[in-house]
This record gives sequence, structure tokens and C-alpha cells, in this order.
Amino acid sequence: MSLGSKIIALRKRKGMKQIELAQQLNVHQSMVTRWEKDQIEPRHETLKKLSEVLEIDMDELVTSQEHGRNQEFKLSELWAQLHKLSSKDLDALKSVIEAMLTRARVQEAIGA
Repeated sequence: MSLGSKIIALRKRKGMKQIELAQQLNVHQSMVTRWEKDQIEPRHETLKKLSEVLEIDMDELVTSQEHGRNQEFKLSELWAQLHKLSSKDLDALKSVIEAMLTRARVQEAIGA
């Protein structure tokens, strides 16, 4: 289920209209419409408020069946921009990625 579909379902479950949700989030109704149509995604701070208003954990709100595919796409966009980083920043990024992969392997090995 897309983020927009989740927002619609959760809003309707609370018996709210788009305008009411918009007012609680201090945004224009057209923003809610665009989110619900998956034309744009809310900013991080707005997602926090949205999860509070809709009474759902933010992770549950943003996680979907398409999450993996969306993450891969976002990573590939970032990958394409790595040439903009200095060699020092690239080394730091490499260290962070290696550490995260090591942690993942350890967690997998211990069954965590």
C-alpha cells in the first residue's frame, strides 16, 4: 500500500476530511490531496505530526510493500551523486557502510 493510500485510509478511519487533517497539520488542503495521490511525500517533520494526528507509529506509516524498491531507487539516486564528494568524505562513507554491513552480518550470525 502506498503512503498516499495509507493516509486516505487512516484519515477516513478517524472520520476526518482532508481540510480537517490539513488544519491540524497547518498545511493547505491541496498538500493533503497531493500526498494522497502520491504526487509528493510529506517532509520528515510533517510525517511526525501526521503520525501523531492519525495515531500510528511513523515507521508503520511510511513502510509499505514497495518500501524495498523505493529505498533501492533512492540509493541509486544517491549513488549517482557520489562523484560530488571529496575523497575524505568518500573514505568516511565507505567506513560507515563497511561498519553497517559488519553489524548486519554479526546480527545475522547470532540470529538477532
